[in-house]
Amino acid sequence: MKLSEFLLICDVCNADPVQTLRDIIREAARLQAEAEAREREAQHQVDIDALADRIAAHPEEFDLAANDDPNKENEMTTPRE
Repeated sequence: MKLSEFLLICDVCNADPVQTLRDIIREAARLQAEAEAREREAQHQVDIDALADRIAAHPEEFDLAANDDPNKENEMTTPRE
């Protein structure tokens, strides 16, 4: 948008061009901060489909040690102290 068009719109709307421009800059900064926050949050989220595919492809990496423990039956019956 040209500056002359912006000033004409402000004049027609009886808006202060300086304050309107400040409002636009403030809103743009807020939207930018929101977008950056969403991007940071998205980077921290786990890709469930990729994790499920990895588990399916390599289940041995995700076995529980108790499943392979030769003493697991004995330890299940041992009272806790």
